[in-house]
Amino acid sequence: MKEGLEKSDSEREAAALDNARWAFINEWQVESQSSDRTPMRSAVENAGQTPSEQRSFARRSHQLRYKQWSQERND
Repeated sequence: MKEGLEKSDSEREAAALDNARWAFINEWQVESQSSDRTPMRSAVENAGQTPSEQRSFARRSHQLRYKQWSQERND
């Protein structure tokens, strides 16, 4: 049974290359970028709406703020 479970040399080399690749990726650090977006509050006020209505309101509000931000940025 052990003979069927052993890996060939090419499979071992491929696994070693894959391990080396992921070790490199995991060490790689991306510098953070500054954010020029307007800070958002993390909570939506409960105005007696259903969760679906709250999400819809938040989505429209974010779209409006993004549009304003984009227009200011391009002026």
